[in-house]
Amino acid sequence: FRQALGYLKEILSRTGVRKLILDHHLPRDGRWRDRLREIFQEAAAGNVEVLTAAGFAGMKDDLLEARRRQLYGR
Repeated sequence: FRQALGYLKEILSRTGVRKLILDHHLPRDGRWRDRLREIFQEAAAGNVEVLTAAGFAGMKDDLLEARRRQLYGR
């Protein structure tokens, strides 16, 4: 996770991206937005929008992996 954060920070600082699209790996945790707070803050400072792939496609986030226990029971 820390390595992924480092890579995301590097992308934000070394490129001119205006949208950062996250795949399904980081949003697996129900608290993913809290865990990526630094990325959201750094992105906002650089006027970069952070989206999931669903958000980029104009769809609502439905993070099934984050809700696995709820969906399949314990």
